[in-house]
Amino acid sequence: MSKISYYSHDCQEIVELLANCFTNNNLIPIIGSGFTVGCQTKSGKQVPSGTQFAKKMVEIIVEEKKLSDEKKEKIKSKKFSEISDLFFNDDWVNKEKRRKYLIDSFDGAALDTPQRAFIRDIRWPYIYTLNVDDAIENCSDYKIALPYDQHLSFDSKNHPTLYKIHGDIQYEMRHEVSRLIFKRSDYLTSLESNRRMLELLQLDFKEKNIIYIGCSLTDEIDLAFVVAQHSQIGRKQTQNIMFLNEKPDEIDEQDFINMGINNIILFDEGKYEQIYSLINSAYQLSSRNSPELNEFRCKIKKLSQSPIENKEYLLTGIAHLNDGRQYNSLIVPYFYGKRKIEDEITRSLQEKEITIIKGTRVSGRTLLCYSILSNIIDRKIFIVSSNNKLNNHALNRLIGQENSIIFFDSNVLDAELLKRIKAQRKFFKNKKISILLCSDLNNSDEEYFLDVDDSTVVYTLSNKLSENEVLKINEGAIKVSLPTFTTGKYLLEKIFNVYQVLGENNYLKRIDASEELYICLCTIATKYSITGQEIITGGFNINKTKGITNQHSPYLEIERIKNEEKYDHTSFKITSYASSWVVALLREFYRNKGKDWCVDNLIRFLKNTYPKDKSLATSIRKFDNLNHIFTEGDRGAADIIIDLYNRLQEIEGQEPDFYVQKAKAYYNIYQGNNLIAEINNRIRELNTAFTWAKSSKNLTAERNIIHITALLWIQKMNLLDIEFINEHEFSESFKWISSAIGNVENNSYRDTLLNGRSKSAKNLKKYIEKMEKFKGKLPFMLKYRVEWDELKSIFNTY
Repeated sequence: MSKISYYSHDCQEIVELLANCFTNNNLIPIIGSGFTVGCQTKSGKQVPSGTQFAKKMVEIIVEEKKLSDEKKEKIKSKKFSEISDLFFNDDWVNKEKRRKYLIDSFDGAALDTPQRAFIRDIRWPYIYTLNVDDAIENCSDYKIALPYDQHLSFDSKNHPTLYKIHGDIQYEMRHEVSRLIFKRSDYLTSLESNRRMLELLQLDFKEKNIIYIGCSLTDEIDLAFVVAQHSQIGRKQTQNIMFLNEKPDEIDEQDFINMGINNIILFDEGKYEQIYSLINSAYQLSSRNSPELNEFRCKIKKLSQSPIENKEYLLTGIAHLNDGRQYNSLIVPYFYGKRKIEDEITRSLQEKEITIIKGTRVSGRTLLCYSILSNIIDRKIFIVSSNNKLNNHALNRLIGQENSIIFFDSNVLDAELLKRIKAQRKFFKNKKISILLCSDLNNSDEEYFLDVDDSTVVYTLSNKLSENEVLKINEGAIKVSLPTFTTGKYLLEKIFNVYQVLGENNYLKRIDASEELYICLCTIATKYSITGQEIITGGFNINKTKGITNQHSPYLEIERIKNEEKYDHTSFKITSYASSWVVALLREFYRNKGKDWCVDNLIRFLKNTYPKDKSLATSIRKFDNLNHIFTEGDRGAADIIIDLYNRLQEIEGQEPDFYVQKAKAYYNIYQGNNLIAEINNRIRELNTAFTWAKSSKNLTAERNIIHITALLWIQKMNLLDIEFINEHEFSESFKWISSAIGNVENNSYRDTLLNGRSKSAKNLKKYIEKMEKFKGKLPFMLKYRVEWDELKSIFNTY
């Protein structure tokens, strides 16, 4: 009977075996050249396989020494390590020529999508690699450990470490003495001088389960295999796993047995995605009873008819439990009134893979979702709140949980996580997985990255409550002794009015407007939390900021950063579950301290943050966000926002998206008398930014520039007197409008432009009607008659 067990890649038994290894956190990968072969390097070349590398070494040796065909064949017949003896000998190959080939072949390597997911989406304790390229560390947080390090600690296994058994290209580029291990003499020297790393490896061969990825047995003195062969005595009953595309014969099988391989998984030749799919399925399966996922399985609490509990929730966004020792933010208050689209969304969760709810920041999206989820009892419910910055590992585990609904509140999923969901959604139907996510009204990332289709539905939740919705809320409010939510056009205004009735505005006026508190509020209003690292980056003292935060509990709370969140150099974040309180206090700061104080402090923070954390800085300065932070009715605090953009030019003047956001501000809220002149300035800036976006292949910036440029042209044409409209003005406006409507990558914005209820659509209608009314005075329009009629037809039939 064979000492090796054979499995097909789609066998459930091997999925269970690997899942058990993941559960026990003792599966360690050893990665070979097959993992990165073909990956593009910084020079535009490709990482070679071991065979390709050997072939190229032979070519260079023959060229350098001008060898005969007979001698070339003799060298080709040698083993990899023997060819390396010649290639790494300065008498045989010019040092600079060898160095150039190594840099071209291994420096700046970028992993392809399946391999990248293997590294980023699975939490490996640590990794061994036989490769010298830098592809793994370029896409991950693993820190490298190099050969010949006598002080390498066993504690390195407690951290995400990449052990580079054969050396590292980055070290070679920066040092005179090489640490590469390719020659026979290198192997022999390494067995003594590199003993520390090899001892770590040998211990893992005895104690851990090993999985080989992209490895072969082409050279019997590869270090990993030498150590493997010498680690069989005293080895525990562990699993050593290899992937092959065909069953080996009895001779090769014995070589695998000698190495300790006891499991071989067979996959179809060239179908490497079968390997990664199997491993990922096992990783997701291992999370079934994982305590890590319990972080996202908190129960939604429905409040009783207690006036105290409901008032506390209204003001702070939380409810205290266990005599005040704990608090819960997953709350449905007693006074909550059912929204009219709830039943429709509930059906969507039963029938569709992905349900997206779009709305403004204060539209009741989250509360709506909590209400729906609290009534579902036949599926597992996972909730990821907006102040959780989910990492790849946690997302990967979540979206593999069978018979589940996973709710991602707004701001949780970035582009990379959305792409991961897209890659996994083909498994959702069979696993009965539904995704529910909230998105900001003007954010089209979810639809863009998820490729909205028949298995996805998008709902828009208005921030204006219907008469019936207001009636239901007020009925509940009266029963818990709260003021009714009648005054105010928008939901946020209604909440502000209730604050005022309760006397909360008097409390807000007494709060000291410190710079630390102001910046914390601006950041929390943007991304629902601010981490200790972001506080330091912004130039503030952590202890002072914590002290100020503690003064405003429970409106502000200090929480630990979970293991499932993205890494932060500190262990805490400051968050608030009282979004309306945050915005109300920022409004109070603006009224009391004035524009200059608000702008100066925010500019100082953004100037400190931008070079170190560009993502945070740019998320704060987005127009929709600033309009939310500095809200003043329909139009926001225009003087603050316009001044901010004019002063941000110095910091972000080379970013295409900056000009998109600046243009949106002028389009939506600019109130000066010289609006046409400012529109012309914004269009010129956007034209330049568009060339930058095209040069850098920034497709997102391109589609955003097309959309806002079209809106500006529409606005300008509606403002111009008819006698000042010439062919250039008309043709440019028509060109950008046609581009915006015809942009298939921009469906969300296209819908906004053609949807009769939006400001953009109303302006477009006005533009079309104006051109139609005066086309007798605009004879040049005849040149565009066919295209113009097509535009009218699209608009009228949408």
